[in-house]
Amino acid sequence: MKFSNDIIGKVIAQYLGATVDVSNTEWYKEERRLRGRFIEATLAGLNLHDDSLRACISHNIKTQSNGMQWLDFSAFKLILKSLSSLTKEDAIILNSMSNGNSEFRISYFEGEGIIDKETILDWTSLNFNQYQYLISQFYDVPHRLLKVGGRTATDLQDGKTLFEAGLALRPLSELTHEHVLEIAEHLGYNELSPNMNKEFLFKESRTLGNIEEEISKRGYEIQSLHKLKKQTA
Repeated sequence: MKFSNDIIGKVIAQYLGATVDVSNTEWYKEERRLRGRFIEATLAGLNLHDDSLRACISHNIKTQSNGMQWLDFSAFKLILKSLSSLTKEDAIILNSMSNGNSEFRISYFEGEGIIDKETILDWTSLNFNQYQYLISQFYDVPHRLLKVGGRTATDLQDGKTLFEAGLALRPLSELTHEHVLEIAEHLGYNELSPNMNKEFLFKESRTLGNIEEEISKRGYEIQSLHKLKKQTA
């Protein structure tokens, strides 16, 4: 899925302050391997010049350029939350923004932390304030500019989310039970049970590299996995 840097810049500029994954950069790998440091970074700014898109990344190593680093957009990805992880608190706030619009109501299931599938897909009933609130909390929402085929989508449901467009990753905390079972089976855990969870998987596996590959191919960030591995070493 290919989009111009102009389109990409306009979309991701709405997510200033979002956490970014820089684990594929030599910068990140060297800090981790040589100094045992883990880079934590957020999107601080963008620069589009002659169709070249670069981003200013704010990070936690303040001794390096005062905690700022410029990277080509291809060197990192945003980490955005899926709507399936919508919190009860955010659901309440969204409902308070409905302005009497009875067509949009979030069905929040206590203990499950999800909203019903019909509401997720019915983007036409979101008002502007609700849509912008989701973006401000770094939820991954559809964008009209991210339309396959070169045209701008006429409705939000015709546009892609950044994750669908290959521009964002999901937090490791959102690793689903289904994906945990898939990865565990791939790594040789044949006696699977409902008690298998991601904490057990991370703790018991002796093949971290394989886990990284399996997690990455399913669209999750792996920086959190690196930190977890160090903490449990």
